[in-house]
Amino acid sequence: MLSKFINFIIGSSIGLAMVSATQTSWAHQSESTHTQVNEAKAKIITRHYLNTLGFSGTGTSVYSARVGKAVLQDNTWVVKVRTGTGMGLSYKRGLVLVNAVNGKVNQPLKE
Repeated sequence: MLSKFINFIIGSSIGLAMVSATQTSWAHQSESTHTQVNEAKAKIITRHYLNTLGFSGTGTSVYSARVGKAVLQDNTWVVKVRTGTGMGLSYKRGLVLVNAVNGKVNQPLKE
């Protein structure tokens, strides 16, 4: 099985996440191709994951995160997030990868 490494950035943490690739084309993406997690569910999973990292909802604390668009790519939801301060003065953009089949967040590899 072919594997891809995608840079994974959340806040100031940098790591690598491994995503298994399939033969599906980006232009041929469909939620009906063996996926059990839809876009809304992927965003909910992402929100829960960010909460476990210590990020709360946008504007509610110093460490907040906003969940943005989610795109299905190779049976993985790529969810855009924005983390930063509650006052909106500084923020960073990142990605959270959610497996579209089992709903698990692909964790960064530990070295």
